[in-house]
Amino acid sequence: MDRKEFFEGLNLTHWDLSDRKLIQAAYELAKLGHAKQTRDGGGRYFEHPREVARLLIGFGYLECETICTGLLHDGIEDTYIPEIVYIQTFGACVYRSIETLSKSIPHNDPLTGRVIGYIKKTLEEYFTELMKAPKHVRATKCCDRLHNLRTLGGRSNRKKREQIDETVKYILPLADATDPEIAKAIRVEIALLEADLMRHPLTA
Repeated sequence: MDRKEFFEGLNLTHWDLSDRKLIQAAYELAKLGHAKQTRDGGGRYFEHPREVARLLIGFGYLECETICTGLLHDGIEDTYIPEIVYIQTFGACVYRSIETLSKSIPHNDPLTGRVIGYIKKTLEEYFTELMKAPKHVRATKCCDRLHNLRTLGGRSNRKKREQIDETVKYILPLADATDPEIAKAIRVEIALLEADLMRHPLTA
């Protein structure tokens, strides 16, 4: 899928011109930030945030702020785009949403602005914060995990088991508290993965 196909697949009548420009900017910034990155299973990393945005729209989350959050949700922990770029372009609310969705927060050198380390949240801290977040932030995390589950095909059984267990413990309660349709979709993917593990129990 290319940029044209992505935007042709959206019903742009949901957004006015200023909103469309922000979504276009978020698309471009995410593509730029993840330009040299690939996913663990192969393929461009950018395909992931783009698909998260598509999932959000498919589940009826049509607010501009939500779509921008979906496209940019990995930007803080996985790119070097400065905080001020997010805030000045998309607003403080979008930045706070992305920050909540980030498991690691960068620590910058005060003189140069260069990232010199990361402050990592524990899983308990991370999901406790998420459970208190606005609905669109929780939905973004759930769609993030849904896409991750759908793209585990070539991964090891160990990785699949880790993702299933973490999803059951942390993501499903979040999904149940957020959106029953997303929760249902996540349960379908878990069932498919469990069936795959039963068929191939000796796979590394």
